[in-house]
Amino acid sequence: MKSPNAQANSQQSLSQAESQTEPDLDNTYHEDDSLPDDADIFPRMGKTEDESGEYSNCRSTPWGTVVASFPGGAFIEIGDRTVDQKGESWFRSTDLGCWIHDNRIDLL
Repeated sequence: MKSPNAQANSQQSLSQAESQTEPDLDNTYHEDDSLPDDADIFPRMGKTEDESGEYSNCRSTPWGTVVASFPGGAFIEIGDRTVDQKGESWFRSTDLGCWIHDNRIDLL
């Protein structure tokens, strides 16, 4: 028969093992919940905003030179995110290696 201390240690070890195998639900993207770290799961897809006749600029660096444009409704693979000096998010297109402002793209 185990002593009460041994049983408590055994239960604590089991509890720790279970918590290590549970997925971190905070890393799951939920559009409606707007969790701040949802945008940091990569790679992922995004879709440019606007109508099909309008274009979204893609820049060499956040607020840098425009190097490409995407039509509205275009699907883009996103590989990274950064935050500029103003606290605004920018997403990097893996295909072209340029940055799109967060108000120009919907994350999927």
